[in-house]
Amino acid sequence: KDWETQLGRVQQLMDMIAKTIADKDVQRAYTLYEQLEAAKKALPPLFAEKTVELEHRMLPTYERIVNMHIEIARKDLQQKLELLGTLQARIDASIGKRDHADATKLYEMAKRVYLGIPNEFFEKKVEAQKRLLVYARRISELELTIAKDGLGSALARVEDAAKGADMLLLKGDMAGAH
Repeated sequence: KDWETQLGRVQQLMDMIAKTIADKDVQRAYTLYEQLEAAKKALPPLFAEKTVELEHRMLPTYERIVNMHIEIARKDLQQKLELLGTLQARIDASIGKRDHADATKLYEMAKRVYLGIPNEFFEKKVEAQKRLLVYARRISELELTIAKDGLGSALARVEDAAKGADMLLLKGDMAGAH
């Protein structure tokens, strides 16, 4: 009687896995499959034929879970790469407008998207990393340019003030030169 309960549990798990696959719930499907493996191992040795039959049914089920996982991961990767492309275009626009704060904010968003790319897609992740490094350099160069421009205009104001003071001194206006 106990073996009937175990076989019933195996069938119940197979049905639940089929539903989670239909619902595209990968994590739950993997969890249920692990439970199915445990239930299969718990079958009495007298059920060797049933166990082999079960393994033949389980293999395509596992393949469907893996394929679903791959499909979902690829779609997720594609969405992340598209988002990175959009963010990079916005970073370009911000750099073009010399908006360092916005470019930096967008770069940080792009980094978070990059970190979400699964390591299974190593080549795509490396490509994205290389592009991010280019943007990090461009943003740093923008920051330096803005700083130099600010320093240059401050220097020009000091020079103008010094010239004005020189003119006043040449005219003898000591009070105005201070």
